[in-house]
Order: sequence, then C-alpha cells, then structure tokens
Amino acid sequence: MEADKTLVINTLGSFTVVRDGVNLTLKHRMARKPWMLLKYLIAARGRLISKEKLADFFGSDEYYGNPSQQINNLVYRLRQMIGETSSEDILTSSLICENGGYRWNRTGFNSLDLDMIDDMFNMMQRSDLSDDKCIEISGCIMNIYQYDFLPENESDEWTHTTRLHYRNLYNKTVIERIACLSLQADYQEIIETCKSALDVDYFNVPIHVEYLKALLQMDNVRAALSHYEEATSRLYTNAGISPSPVMMSIYKTIKQNKSTSQFSFNEINKNLLETMKTAGALVCDTKTFSFIYNLEKNRDIRFDQSVYLVLLSFIHKDGTIANEGLLNMEMDKLEEILVNTLRGTDLISKWSTSQYLILLYRTKSEHIDNIFKRVEERYTSNESGLSIIKSFRRI
Repeated sequence: MEADKTLVINTLGSFTVVRDGVNLTLKHRMARKPWMLLKYLIAARGRLISKEKLADFFGSDEYYGNPSQQINNLVYRLRQMIGETSSEDILTSSLICENGGYRWNRTGFNSLDLDMIDDMFNMMQRSDLSDDKCIEISGCIMNIYQYDFLPENESDEWTHTTRLHYRNLYNKTVIERIACLSLQADYQEIIETCKSALDVDYFNVPIHVEYLKALLQMDNVRAALSHYEEATSRLYTNAGISPSPVMMSIYKTIKQNKSTSQFSFNEINKNLLETMKTAGALVCDTKTFSFIYNLEKNRDIRFDQSVYLVLLSFIHKDGTIANEGLLNMEMDKLEEILVNTLRGTDLISKWSTSQYLILLYRTKSEHIDNIFKRVEERYTSNESGLSIIKSFRRI
C-alpha cells in the first residue's frame, strides 16, 4: 500500500501533526522548539516572518552570534520531523524560505484544520447556496471547531489574533446555521445547535437568545425559564454581563405566557424588535430589579466595577406626601426623564407609588450628584409643587 504523504495538522484543541498514521508530535514530543516554530508560522497564516523576528521570538540571548543560521538549523530539524526536505518546491513544501524569512505554505500535501474551515466558510457565503447545503456545511464546521485555536498557548499574545478570527468565524457560522434551520422550522435542531455552540462559548449572548426562542417554539416554557435564570446568573457572576434588552424581553414573554400551551413566534419577534428600538436606560419590574441586584451583590470579585444603588423619592415641597393622582402623573414624567438622561447600561424600577430605584453601573460617587442635577433641572420645569429627594450607596 502506498504511504499517505498528507501532513494532517490539528490546531483546534490539542496540537497534533500526523503523517501516514503516525502521530509525529507524540513521536517527537521532546522537540519543543521545532513544534513551537510550526505553531508560530501557522498562526501567521501565510505571512512571511523574517529570521530576525523568529530569533527574537525564541530569545535573542540564546540565538547569539549568527541568529539567521540558528533559525535555519531549527527549520531543518522541523523539516526532518515532518518528513520534508529543503529541496522540495513551493508546490509540495509546507515551509517556504524566501526574502530572508519563512512562511507557512498551504499545499495539496498538507491538511490543516484552519484551512478546512476557511474553505467551508467561503462556500457558505455563496449567494446560490441552498438552505440544506448551508446546514450541511455549517454542521461540518461545528464538528471541526469544538475547541479554540491552540488552547495550550492561550496566554501567548501571538495566538490572540488568529484565535479571535476563527472564534468569530465559528459564531457567524452558528448564526447562519440557525437562520437556515429557522426557515425550515427545525427548532429541535436549533436547540441542539445552540447547546453545542454554548459548550464552545458559553458567554455568547446571541446564542442564548436563539436557544430560548427555540425552546418557546417547542412550547417548553419550564426549560426556557430555567435556562434564562441559570444563564443570566452565570453570565453576570462570571463575566459581568447584564441581561440584554432582548433577554429581558424574552423573560417578560415567558412570565406572561407561562400558563399557556402555545406561543406565537410573530408575537415574540415583535416584542424583541420593539425592545431593540428602546433607547436610554432600561426599565424593569421590581422582581427583575431584585434579581439583577442580587446577581450584582454576588458577582465574581474579578469584575470590580463600581455599581451604585440610588433611591429617588417624591415629596411635596411643604414636606407632605402628594396625592395619588398627582404622583402617578409626575412619576410617569420622571421615568421618561430618567430613561432619556441615564445610560443604556443603567437599570430603573418603580419601587412604590412615589419612589424609583436605580442601578448605576461603572460610575464614580463624585459623578452621581452631577447626573441627578441634570435630572432635577429637567424636572423643575414641571409646576407640580413636588421635589425629589435622592439617597445612594455603593453595593
């Protein structure tokens, strides 16, 4: 049987190089520097890297005297390990020397997982691609991309650009796959797709949204509510990510329809679109406010952002509490002012007939007075005889 000359390289997950069924990374497991050179050239994605830069990468103190020759020797060792010779031409050699440097060369004799993803993603961008073919190709990409680029080198800066690029390609692939599955109303497959995607990147909020929407389409309200609560808690506690307007709208839909057996997808989409159009600070009910407040209290200490709890209370200028009719009207006016004055990251809740509670994120205490001075200036144009009392503390 003729030997298989194909060099099979996996960089998504454990780094492996295989030729003719032999795991070369295992066979040459002590050859740390040649393998590091190969990783570095692959991460450059075909860009020429000068011998001087390669020498700096491995440490100028070690490559003294003639760093160019030292790099040539290292490349020679790598060629021997992967079964190539310097005499091979550009059509067959994975490592090309030109213009005083080296670069990774894609050939018909090597198979790199990143190249496979590039090829399939480009196929998905064709305008004449059918939904079935899109689903097929995206499934192949997801099968290949189950781990990030070179996770064992996650802390090395030279891997960051390539890792981010392919993570973004993966996320775009997932979203396009979900869009095609939605056209076929295959919500069960959307659920499975989202589960796989969240195993790769749990902090991808749009995937959580698609997962919740698919659960609602399957009339699985209990699972949707359970996932919402678990996801918002993990996202906030471990990554400081607050529930997005879309997530909060879905939560509202779940609570409003928890006793029904059927959901209208058009209604859900309408609610989501209306929420996305909302500008300014977010307004929520007291239960949601309490939930987010407690998440904030228990957040991971690594996310040490300043968050303040602010209480605004209406009182009549003579010290008495205003009548209910007047309060209702003025509270509505104040809410509109708060929404338009505060930022989209801030949270507002009507706590009583005469009080609002507010969470201000990433705010310094000395700025709070200035923030609410603008609120008071906008409100004073209302001749209601009411004034606003403010109190706050850091949580």
